[in-house]
Amino acid sequence: MKMGKFRGALLVFGLAGWAHAITVPPDPTLPGLAGVWAGSALDGWEFYRLELEESGSGVLTVQELPGAPIKAYWVRGTRALDQDEATFVVQSADGEAEPISVRSDGILPWRLTLRITATSGEWKRQAMLFRLNVLMERIDSLNKRAEELRRGKQ
Repeated sequence: MKMGKFRGALLVFGLAGWAHAITVPPDPTLPGLAGVWAGSALDGWEFYRLELEESGSGVLTVQELPGAPIKAYWVRGTRALDQDEATFVVQSADGEAEPISVRSDGILPWRLTLRITATSGEWKRQAMLFRLNVLMERIDSLNKRAEELRRGKQ
């Protein structure tokens, strides 16, 4: 019994330290989704950048491989938003982008899990996008720690 309370206290203190170290963006509401998100398909082939306004409209750009042409979509709106689910109404912004549907079935303040499907039904992808500012903070932290190790600091 005492060990359970001890573990609980460690968990609370550990989470408090973790929460203090990370800037937490707004809750996942339509205005809370506003901003720039970036990430990749879970299989690693495609890279995505999603920019949303508070209205739910914006731009989605996709690159399949480094150096490949970038496909662009207008995000015309965001529908069916609840605690962790949204549907993005997208339309090709150029002749290169095939028709797709985009749905999020995992929304956290710092991460979106997307399901991208060709409307033809020929393929579908899952992608994980992070708020660009959070992603850059984490990359900077990793780079800093790696540099410390290279300089012999532990």
